[in-house]
Amino acid sequence: MGITKNDVFTNLALLLSDQCLHTTKTAVFNDESCTEFRDSKEFGGSIFKLYENCPVQPSIEATTNAFRIVLPNMNTCAGAAEHTPEVTEKAPVTVTPQMKTVLDHLSEYGEMTDEDLQELLNVKKTRAYLLARQMHENGLIEIVGRGAEKKYKLK
Repeated sequence: MGITKNDVFTNLALLLSDQCLHTTKTAVFNDESCTEFRDSKEFGGSIFKLYENCPVQPSIEATTNAFRIVLPNMNTCAGAAEHTPEVTEKAPVTVTPQMKTVLDHLSEYGEMTDEDLQELLNVKKTRAYLLARQMHENGLIEIVGRGAEKKYKLK
């Protein structure tokens, strides 16, 4: 399940290792049909390190062409709170020229849409989304609404 006959790591082995450079995204839904979203988390590194002191471990189901990892509820694990990473002081936010352009626009006009952002910076949808997400995570802007109704405003 982890290493092939040629001593090459499989995708599953890479995702479970400490050497994983990828971010794993998880979602929690309120219903079985996965239509009512509740929460999401992103984490990197070994999944097993997250569950190191948890009595219930993740289970892995593998077939020839796919795998599924079932993660136990961390809230039920004794001591899970003890191993939650401590919040440290954040490094100062570096404002890039693109971010400065967005902030200046928002100062003047108050809000903007995805399309406004793409046009202002002459970038494609993905770059605009990533920039807006980074600015939101750094506390520079607020995202109001979802989908076609989404708008960006200064915090």
